[in-house]
Amino acid sequence: MLEYVYKLNLPAWDDVKLPYADLDRGLGGEYIRAMNPKQWMKPEFCTVNSVELTRGVILKKLNKHRSNIHIDNQRMEDSTLIWGINWIVGHGGMEYWDSRDQIDNVEMYTDTDNYTLPKLTMKHGYTKNYHTVDGGVYLVNASVPHTGYNDVDMPRIAVCTRPDNYKYPNDWATVVSMFSDLIVK
Repeated sequence: MLEYVYKLNLPAWDDVKLPYADLDRGLGGEYIRAMNPKQWMKPEFCTVNSVELTRGVILKKLNKHRSNIHIDNQRMEDSTLIWGINWIVGHGGMEYWDSRDQIDNVEMYTDTDNYTLPKLTMKHGYTKNYHTVDGGVYLVNASVPHTGYNDVDMPRIAVCTRPDNYKYPNDWATVVSMFSDLIVK
């Protein structure tokens, strides 16, 4: 059975970021900000296993905060597989629900970076919980209902990088196999 999150053997954010990249200043008091990886990351990390990371978002969670349950597709009927690589600064994790059949209600909302997402209410609690570690890097499936959380009294930042998904397979098993050499067993 495939997981939704895989830890990757890649350097931590502090080793990947450009010298002048400052997450707090880049967020500018907001909790979400779109980013171009080429403006934030060393060139050798903007492509991983021949996958060019062309866009992204910086997400900040304050002390013991959970984001809305959501999928990263802008419309519920969008079947595009949204996935990427997340660099984590801080502690917390991600919770996932195995099926869209568990969705009780869908409400569209627009975040502080003017991006519209489906906000979901679920019938049952999460089915998978992935703890993430400070300095960890993760391959994530963002098309499945999920939420990110911070479980400590310190902020947590996720630098979420994404490829142009239309250039890559729309099948999670194939994406996971593309990064199998980097997955921490």
